[in-house]
Amino acid sequence: MKRFTTFLVFAIALLLSLPSHARVWNWAEHAAPEYVFAGHQVGKQLVRAQLFTDNRLQPQSRTQAPGEYKVPRRAGVSVTPPAGVTPETFYTKSGAFYLGGQSGFDDATADMASVEVAIDGNTMYVQGLAYWFKEAWVKGTINGTTVTFENQYIAEDSYGPEYLVGTTDGSAVAENIVFTFDATNGLLSAVTPLIVESGAIDQIQPYAYWSSPVFSKEKPAEPEVVVLPEGAVLKEYSLSYTDYNGKAATGKAAVAVVGDDVYFQGFSSYLSDALILGKKQGDSIVVADNQYLGIYSNYKAFLVKGGVFRYDAENDTYSAQGDIYSLVNNQYIDVYATNPVLKGVVEKAVVPANPTITQIKASQYGDVLFFNVPTVDVDGNGLITSKLSYQIYSDIEKEISPVTFKAGADYIKLTQDMTVIPYGFTEDYDFYKDQIYLNLDHSSWNKVGIKSIYTGGGEVNETEIQWYTIKPYAYEQAVSDLTAEVAKAEVLVGENTFAAAVALKNAIDEAKALLENTEATVEQLNAALKNLKDAETTFTQILTARTNLANEIAAAEALKTEGNTNGLDAFNAIINDAKAALASDTSSVDELNAALTLLQSAEQAFKAANGFNVLTWEVSKQGFTNNQVVENVNVNDIFTLTFAKNEGSTAPTYYSSGTNLRLYDKNTLTVTASDKVSSLTKIVLTQSSTSYGSKLVANVGEITKTGANVVW
Repeated sequence: MKRFTTFLVFAIALLLSLPSHARVWNWAEHAAPEYVFAGHQVGKQLVRAQLFTDNRLQPQSRTQAPGEYKVPRRAGVSVTPPAGVTPETFYTKSGAFYLGGQSGFDDATADMASVEVAIDGNTMYVQGLAYWFKEAWVKGTINGTTVTFENQYIAEDSYGPEYLVGTTDGSAVAENIVFTFDATNGLLSAVTPLIVESGAIDQIQPYAYWSSPVFSKEKPAEPEVVVLPEGAVLKEYSLSYTDYNGKAATGKAAVAVVGDDVYFQGFSSYLSDALILGKKQGDSIVVADNQYLGIYSNYKAFLVKGGVFRYDAENDTYSAQGDIYSLVNNQYIDVYATNPVLKGVVEKAVVPANPTITQIKASQYGDVLFFNVPTVDVDGNGLITSKLSYQIYSDIEKEISPVTFKAGADYIKLTQDMTVIPYGFTEDYDFYKDQIYLNLDHSSWNKVGIKSIYTGGGEVNETEIQWYTIKPYAYEQAVSDLTAEVAKAEVLVGENTFAAAVALKNAIDEAKALLENTEATVEQLNAALKNLKDAETTFTQILTARTNLANEIAAAEALKTEGNTNGLDAFNAIINDAKAALASDTSSVDELNAALTLLQSAEQAFKAANGFNVLTWEVSKQGFTNNQVVENVNVNDIFTLTFAKNEGSTAPTYYSSGTNLRLYDKNTLTVTASDKVSSLTKIVLTQSSTSYGSKLVANVGEITKTGANVVW
């Protein structure tokens, strides 16, 4: 039998993680339009409303995964009322609508204010039950006072079809939708608790859903704002509470008492004059839910959640437990106050409490400075907010200056330059109670600061400037960068002693000496950093070349098995030359790489002279189908490749996208040779990316990684 000394090459890809093929929700592309007022988005944060909390109802996406639905498909036939049938508008009277979003379902009731209803004999058509396809109609059958809508196709787009289905409890099985219809009073009331926009006609795959809606032909009356009775006088209070993010917050407030009516001001930051009404009931003052606050930039604002206040006459405080909050357009937080306390204000000379800068946050309109100016003094007593102001400062390499906000190009809504800013000042564009858009150049600021100023009691009292760090000073940054690079270089150089390693150790010593010199300049530190990085680069290049050559010498030595004698002397001479280049501490990258190239050529010649075989196995040519789990493969009756899942979460699988056989964490590949093979020298795994293969280990031999190739 002829003996084979074999060099085996696999053209396969080892991918240690699998990209998800699930659809991904894209809020920015497919959600309701972002509301913008006077150039800026209203509010700080969306309230995540989710009244239906059964975890079986999870939102689906209406975005497209790569390669899905490239051509729209027809999944059914949409309906329209017959010609001559005139629809009537039915307004949402009660119930709620929820839209699938990034972290659950968001309250979108305000976007679903009405539906159109058309009746033709015992058939009812309704338009507007769906969010994604508001123009779509659905058809139901009227039987007495009951209207039944069978689960039906609505419409579709490039992301797939959508259906309107019903469910009682959010379980996977869909059911018909049932309404009661009171023709006399013009009421259409859902009997089915949940009406779902679904990705399937027979299962619950919700994009959005209604919760027990009732529609009425009677148009709802426009809400009215609370008005202070003639002659009533508001007394100023300071409002303290915990905000939506769990942080302490304060604000301006006022209270007026007229008989059993108590009027509160301060629960809207956008409509600062808006009032809410409380009614005395014994020792309590009950503030009802859903009080209308007014219009802000064409959108309605409501006190959505009221509460119960108690008055402490001795301390002149009104306090409530729990959450009291107002929203704009039923979506954007206005004031969200947990455990609010209103404390009466008495003017006197006091030092205001320290303000804080909480963050600088990027937005589509530029960076925004977020801050909090407390409306209390250092002892927690309320301040008269008309006598409270604040000032912003910049620190540029320890040069501190007050910031002037210039009217004109930077701040187009200002009528004059501003340095000291009254508490609560807003022009509804760049300045708000707790944020300012930084339209001016602030790229050089190391820190930004804020201080409060109070002029009560005939005195001016100021806080110290409270600082927020944006970036380190140049000297501190240079020290930090050089310190980190020294630590990195020390690990990198290790115990190596060749010339480039000695040069790197010298660069490390020079950097350390400079770090200990308190008079070192930024320029000197940065120069040492560059010198150190250059030495690291040279060291890394030579270390890589030395490692590659050492590995190749080992591979060459392994070829010299018993019986492989053809050209052995010449082969040994080239191996010895390579060893000499490796032994020299002063060999350059070019010299090492030249020795590597010569040795590789000698290996090929030696293999050819001694009957070595190179066997190539390519994944893409094996006839695997997409998503096929691969277990055992026979290669020319010479090798058996065994792929195993073991304790991994996913088995080795072939994917036609990229023609890759993917191995995951804890998978194994076992190579078994037949008796035709006398020795196996090397296996090369060719990957689809250089980023994979770092976790591979072998039970025999060694693994090295060069670019996209893993050499076993």
